[in-house]
Amino acid sequence: GVMFDRDPVTEEELAALERALDQPAWPAKRLALAAVAACATTMPDALNLAMEAPALEALLVAGTEDAGSHNSRRFAITALSHLRLLTPAVLNALLAASQDVQVVQQDAIAAAGRFRRLSADFQAEAALARFSAALNGESGAAAYLAARLLGALGSSPAAAELPGLRQRIAHLLSEAWSQPPARELVYLLEESRGSERIEEAGSRGQSILATLLQVWGQSGGYGQGAGVRFS
Repeated sequence: GVMFDRDPVTEEELAALERALDQPAWPAKRLALAAVAACATTMPDALNLAMEAPALEALLVAGTEDAGSHNSRRFAITALSHLRLLTPAVLNALLAASQDVQVVQQDAIAAAGRFRRLSADFQAEAALARFSAALNGESGAAAYLAARLLGALGSSPAAAELPGLRQRIAHLLSEAWSQPPARELVYLLEESRGSERIEEAGSRGQSILATLLQVWGQSGGYGQGAGVRFS
């Protein structure tokens, strides 16, 4: 078989990240995660070779939990997405990021579309239950972002790995669209030039319907397996 040499630069960056995550100072964590995220974006294969997948995932998931720096959390989510493997721990990190500050939310949504494979221990029922709870929960912002995240996942190549998953996602969205909370308006905290403001983002139903159309486009036709009714 073909042998690949480990990249010493990548190994050095991962070692630096391991050291940084053990330290209380956030600048070192942020810089180390930025370097690893850059490697993941440009050289994902080298990153996968530099460390065993479970250890690498655990390292990056720890980065998504860094309370001291939203940039650290962004970089970690981005790096995880370039590993292409969606696991239960990574899904938990994505869902947590969907309720983070705006820049982390946007990076989480972009990350969700990059996954190519589902892990052997990925539990679709548990994942869909988490999304259903968010779509129908008290927080309109969480429902809006859960819909965006679900659309990205449902349109990703990873979703094609499990037969019927896209249709089940479409059904979940159509069910949420038909529930009373879908009529509620969503208000999001937007950031611009260092200031924050509250902005209306339409109704929950509008974001759910947009996501449903996105997923339908990947699952072979409008309404297939979804059972949505328009009136």
